Amino acid sequence: MLVAGSALLLSACSASAQTLPARPVESVRTGTFQDPDLRESSGVARSHIIPRILFTINDSGNDPVIFATDSSGRAIGRWLVPGVKNRDWEAIAIGRCPVGSCIYLGDTGDNREREKVVTRARQDPGAGHE
Repeated sequence: MLVAGSALLLSACSASAQTLPARPVESVRTGTFQDPDLRESSGVARSHIIPRILFTINDSGNDPVIFATDSSGRAIGRWLVPGVKNRDWEAIAIGRCPVGSCIYLGDTGDNREREKVVTRARQDPGAGHE
């Protein structure tokens, strides 16, 4: 387990303006996710604590699991997020929180536009952090 007791915020993410580079940036494929249970990655966040480690999540209807990989996509580990459901996870990010650096998940998917309310939940971070 690479992540222990991280804070979890399931919420609609507020959009913020982004500045695009003046010219296109070259992208380079470094690998492919190799964990067979990672069927539909729906966001990737780079660890601020462990060099070259990425965290990703499956899209809707899957178990509430955060996957850890290296930059080539090789599976490093998994973290089951207790007490929550992956209704339609669409985003993952790492940011500041009371214990330092935490993983945030956006359960904001609504492909059929049926959700009338977005629920927000937070798991107590405990002693650990990202």
